[in-house]
Amino acid sequence: MATPLHLFIETPNDWTLATPYGRNPQNADDFSEALILSSSTSSGRLLAVMNGRLSVRAAAEGKVDADTPLDFPDDGPLPQQIVLFLEPSFGDVLGRANAFRNRLQPEFPGVSFRYIVDASTLDAAIGTQLDAVPMGAGTPVGRPQLLRMFLNGLIDVQVTAGQEIGRGTHDANGKVLALFGVHADDGSIDPSNFYDFMRDFVNEGQSSVDQLLGFAPSVWPILGATRDQVMLETAAGLFPYAVLQEARRRLTLSRSDWRTIGNNQKAFYRERLLVRVGQPPAGSTAPPFEFNDVDWKNVFQLEAVAEFFVNFREPWDGSQPLDPAANPPTAADPDIGPRDFLNLAGTNATATGTTVVINDPGIDFGAILAGTRSGDVIVLDGDTARASKTFKITATNAGAQSLTVDAAPSLAGAGSWTIKRRMQVVLIDPFGPRSSGPTATVTGVDGNGFATLQLDSAPPQVNAFFDTIYLPADTAPRRTYRILQVNGNQIVVQGSPTLPGSSPWAIQAGLSGDLNAAPGGGPLPYVLGPLRPERGNDHFDGMLFVIYNEQVRFRGRWNSYTSRNQSDPPPQSNREVQSTIDGNRGYDLIAFNSTDDFRNYSLQVANYGQGANVVDLCSHARFFFDPLRRPPDNPGGAVTVDGNGKTLIRIHFTYLQQPGHGAQSQGCVVSFHMSDLRTELVEIFEEEYRALHNRVEDGSISRLRGQTQNRTKAIWATGDADTWGNAFRGKLWLVRPDQLPVGYNRPAGF
Repeated sequence: MATPLHLFIETPNDWTLATPYGRNPQNADDFSEALILSSSTSSGRLLAVMNGRLSVRAAAEGKVDADTPLDFPDDGPLPQQIVLFLEPSFGDVLGRANAFRNRLQPEFPGVSFRYIVDASTLDAAIGTQLDAVPMGAGTPVGRPQLLRMFLNGLIDVQVTAGQEIGRGTHDANGKVLALFGVHADDGSIDPSNFYDFMRDFVNEGQSSVDQLLGFAPSVWPILGATRDQVMLETAAGLFPYAVLQEARRRLTLSRSDWRTIGNNQKAFYRERLLVRVGQPPAGSTAPPFEFNDVDWKNVFQLEAVAEFFVNFREPWDGSQPLDPAANPPTAADPDIGPRDFLNLAGTNATATGTTVVINDPGIDFGAILAGTRSGDVIVLDGDTARASKTFKITATNAGAQSLTVDAAPSLAGAGSWTIKRRMQVVLIDPFGPRSSGPTATVTGVDGNGFATLQLDSAPPQVNAFFDTIYLPADTAPRRTYRILQVNGNQIVVQGSPTLPGSSPWAIQAGLSGDLNAAPGGGPLPYVLGPLRPERGNDHFDGMLFVIYNEQVRFRGRWNSYTSRNQSDPPPQSNREVQSTIDGNRGYDLIAFNSTDDFRNYSLQVANYGQGANVVDLCSHARFFFDPLRRPPDNPGGAVTVDGNGKTLIRIHFTYLQQPGHGAQSQGCVVSFHMSDLRTELVEIFEEEYRALHNRVEDGSISRLRGQTQNRTKAIWATGDADTWGNAFRGKLWLVRPDQLPVGYNRPAGF
């Protein structure tokens, strides 16, 4: 009988190791999170490791709402290579399924697999699976169009273990390369260790596993054998989150130890962020920060980014970032200072009735959210009253260091405890490039010091006086420039790069994160606009991450700049709809029943640090698009503050494709990934609800799981899920690396 697991290559003896998993001994900044094999004799066939979903989207990344109408050209250029992700399915694993699952899932929860594939080989490898994708009624969709939809993340395919999914790329010497990564809930792990641990279930047999391990031996665990070693190592270099978590579990590190490790890692991220914004510490040799997309589930990376920018409100006005340690939160700025996304935990909790006393020192009771519905939960490891050992925190008393919980725990004495804090949502906008290319050259510099760049291709839908370009080969401190003018593949930037001949380029700059933008410079994977020239173009340049229980549970593309396509007021009567909330701030986030069926079950965004009675206001907002707007319909001018702030700001759904339209909002935070975000939030809510109610779910909330926009609208019309309102709360950290400062205007002559 065939076993559920396959090698990712044929005939291991045809391959040699090009790059091992782990740290490069010659470069401490280089950590390979995959195996790369090389061969001069193999055909380069890459195999599906398990049955499952093959996609350009990682597991836990939002997909397109099934009700969204899709149309995509079939003649866009193919990229040379593409990153593919395989998310296993277990429903059709028979025979040894129980033994396989019992071996796999405790050690590698949430396992998935990553490949880099020669895109020109996909048609032959997965064409049959593409043809089988259900597309609904209407005009038949041909293979070329299906392939491009697949490459842009609009559709996925189901593959069978052992089948070819494409072929490897080639190096400069003509050798074929096979890149393969293994990922679990915490991030990347050693592929060789994975195969060694699962060798009993590998279809090709243990001798093939031994062949692979013969030239690619396991290096797991990465970190040292003692607590002190791990502390020294994490203070000396960056590591993937899964590597850190492995050491935490193996050495049973305390919450304090884990926080120290996180702070060690954040120090490296901060140094790189300072280099990125052109303010490197004296003597620094660190590279500029570029978001590590392979390690996107690293909570410390996201924590470092959020902390850096909420303490650096104005990245483009010449100011300097605050030192979080020296600038604690204040009444005026409650969101600055150090940020901590970790759970609270300790070893000394006692209970009398429904009162739990936390006897551990140094606990921040202000970080605990109490409430009968949306409050935090505490897990009491020694409890015998509930199977889940989980209780809802309904009230806190910082003076007495006590909590009131929803039922009486049963503890034999003092014991360990963990408070699972509310979700933290980090939205980085822009996250990274929607257009990029290998070659930008400076062709001239005008009298103002503004350079003209020649790009290898024409970037689509660029917004002058707003968008930015990143030139990694630039020797100037910042490497990022505001775009002033676009004429085909020539652009004018506000500044003068110093390039060693040429540089790769990326629009937008952001933090160089991977948006899964259109591969090969082809059409954008969404259709908005074109809008009137004096308004610019809406884009989904942001990436939103959801963190809960010290794991990144979801990511999806988003737009936090949505007021650009609002009508030009005659005169100024609709001015408020043209402003957008400020970035580089924290906000409160609350589940909200909207008053219309389009927004339906949304998330309310409001000023940071509010109590139970939320004022529906975001006090800080700007007219970011005025430098582009022009008379006679609108006065235009410099970026100014909207002194009224913004009300009714929601995170809600919008369409992927709206030709001739914008993102359909007057300042809200929107995405075509909203349905998947809501599903993940429902799952988080129900995980806690099941723990509190003997494995029973809240049917009113669970009915929203997996629902499309149209189906959610129908549920909203019946009121069957109205308990969504205030079902949970959290924090939104809106990071805007390229945010325009107040007073910015287009330069004279433009």
